[in-house]
Amino acid sequence: MKKYFRTEIEDTEIYQVPYRPGIKLDQNESPWDVPIELKVAITEKLIKADWNRYPLNEDYKPVLRKLAKEHNVLLEQFVLSNGTNSIVQALINMIPQNSKVLILDPSFSHYEKQILLQGRKLAKVPLSEDFELLPERTITAIKKEKPGLILIANPNSPTGTLFDKKSLYRIIQMANCPVIIDEAFYYFTAETALDWLNDFSNLVILRSFSRAAALAGVRFGYAITDSDMAQSIEKCLSPFRLSKITCLIIEEILDHPKYIQEHAQNIIKERGRLFSKLQTIDGVQVFPSEANFLLLRMDKAKEVTKKLVEEEKVIIRDVSNDTTLENCLRITIGTPAENDMLLMALKRVKNDLKEG
Repeated sequence: MKKYFRTEIEDTEIYQVPYRPGIKLDQNESPWDVPIELKVAITEKLIKADWNRYPLNEDYKPVLRKLAKEHNVLLEQFVLSNGTNSIVQALINMIPQNSKVLILDPSFSHYEKQILLQGRKLAKVPLSEDFELLPERTITAIKKEKPGLILIANPNSPTGTLFDKKSLYRIIQMANCPVIIDEAFYYFTAETALDWLNDFSNLVILRSFSRAAALAGVRFGYAITDSDMAQSIEKCLSPFRLSKITCLIIEEILDHPKYIQEHAQNIIKERGRLFSKLQTIDGVQVFPSEANFLLLRMDKAKEVTKKLVEEEKVIIRDVSNDTTLENCLRITIGTPAENDMLLMALKRVKNDLKEG
């Protein structure tokens, strides 16, 4: 295949999540499913829908109207898609071929992968030792690198850090390119750049229903931006990317905002409890988080992760690297029972490694 495709394709591994039996705390999913009464209401709508017809703009309108009302913006400022990753991919594809894309380090791993896959150049700006945004360093990098696109997750992934709003405003203000503020974890913070839309035509805000709405298996995300920017993004996305089934599910979910808010609050409460418990374990550094996960640093993080997954059947994510995330692992917030089992398993594994 090497003679047919760019080297970036050959050098990139396929993203696959293997099935592993056990307590699943590795994918930033909701530990609770959609309530059964909501599933029943959605199923009744699905039965009445025409599955043999392609989805048209009219099929998207109910979702758009409800989102526009909730966010107090115009319908034409939205871009709907099967997850926000496809919107990120489209925006990278939109900028000139020789452009650089600037990201923070560490940041969401999907960004770097898509930047390299699409043949764009990568520029990284390191965060502080505590994973805080360094505005002066970032602004200096923007002036030097002159990026065609800037990608910032807020709260950040995999650190869970919520960045200072004044610093973000300054970055958008001086950037001569589109700036994506990825608010995939918005429901766990209520911090947003939404009130800046009238100030900046280059601002793109991303939102996801995967976590707080417990819809990771449905695949739905959207962008809010300037109406002209929205039209440009639409040109780079596939037609019919949202099925009628997805639209009907989201339409029903949007009629139950209290469910999403309560779901998020339950995760926030459990995040605080788990954070406190982890702080009591010797040799574990746990970082504050505004998302639905916690980042930990400890000696032998790779060995700890391997033992937890293989021996304890507690599935977490090894995110360590040789630079900014040395000896780091990430734990998604589970149910109280799942988190208690994690804590006991982690203590056993650390004791085993210490004795060994």
